[in-house]
Amino acid sequence: MGECVRAAGLEAVRQTLVLDWGAALDFLKTLPADAPCVLKPRRGVASVGVYKASSRREAKAAFSTLLGMPVSLDQSVDVREGILLQEFFQGTEFAVDTVSCAGEHKVIHLWRYDKRELNGAHFVYQATILCDGRSAEEEVVAAYACRVLDCLGVRDGPAHIEVRLAEPPRGPCLIEANIGRWHGIPYSAMLGNLAQGYNAFGAVMDVCLCAESWQALPSRPVVQAHACMVHLVIKGVGRVVGVRLPEPGDEAFPSLVEAVSMYTVGSYVSRPTVDLKSDGGYLLLVSRSREALEDDYARVLQAQHSFYELEPDADAVAKHLTMPHWNRASTMYQAACSRGSHSMTATRTRTQRHVPSRVHLTHGDIKKQ
Repeated sequence: MGECVRAAGLEAVRQTLVLDWGAALDFLKTLPADAPCVLKPRRGVASVGVYKASSRREAKAAFSTLLGMPVSLDQSVDVREGILLQEFFQGTEFAVDTVSCAGEHKVIHLWRYDKRELNGAHFVYQATILCDGRSAEEEVVAAYACRVLDCLGVRDGPAHIEVRLAEPPRGPCLIEANIGRWHGIPYSAMLGNLAQGYNAFGAVMDVCLCAESWQALPSRPVVQAHACMVHLVIKGVGRVVGVRLPEPGDEAFPSLVEAVSMYTVGSYVSRPTVDLKSDGGYLLLVSRSREALEDDYARVLQAQHSFYELEPDADAVAKHLTMPHWNRASTMYQAACSRGSHSMTATRTRTQRHVPSRVHLTHGDIKKQ
């Protein structure tokens, strides 16, 4: 895919699919000495099994760890199909959700990822932020994503394209293109409805059922409010003895419209948050004011350590040790690199404002702020 995009004169991340460490080392030798690289499953999701290595020693440790994991969340994919190595470079990471009809591409949602180094992992999601598409750099990313679709011969259906915007002269660079799939069910639809009055799922239905509605959709996002999903990061392990998520209507977080916890009192946190699968939960924030949303986001980051009260418990450690080996891979990798785990069966608890399936903000329940 990346090779096809580069052949068309567009930037794409340098990468290779390898079956053994010798081939991986050959690729690393094409990069500047000790330049960072990324290793990941060939097909994955939620940043599970994605590692950043700052040296060949770390790259080999991550490679060995990935060999012990399913190469994909799709259990039918065999580990012998390879591990993906990519160059690493700095830049803002975006996700572009598009829908196409007969070769006409429309950018329905544009998201910016806020990922941070936390809990010994390099790519921990802290927030997924809906962009209004008005800045020059956001338009560059949107236009680039549409050109990628043309390069790949995509004419119909949804796509979820991840792009990193590097400093000039490189500019936008393809990380991955997921053709025929949507982004983040159900939160992207909910935030799309609240902030834009439409979403990518509905746009596909418009293509199939109502040509007039499809033609009425704008080619770039039209945002009436600002929105984001805040991923709740847990730093410890143990038995959950308290869950204190804010609820919609909380005066301290006026933009909060939904709060979801992946844990209840009595459940276990078996590993800290290192990927989306180990999130403590999430909060959805929506506001007409960008400043109000950013203020609420900053307050959430300051307060999230108090949302979960954990009691150290030997059972939590034992639960971690009996988890499937691929759930423990992050810990294994950290040990291998001399640096430095979340129950997969936790029960969700949810509080939210009533949200219709399709809403226009002029008639919605988002307060003017």
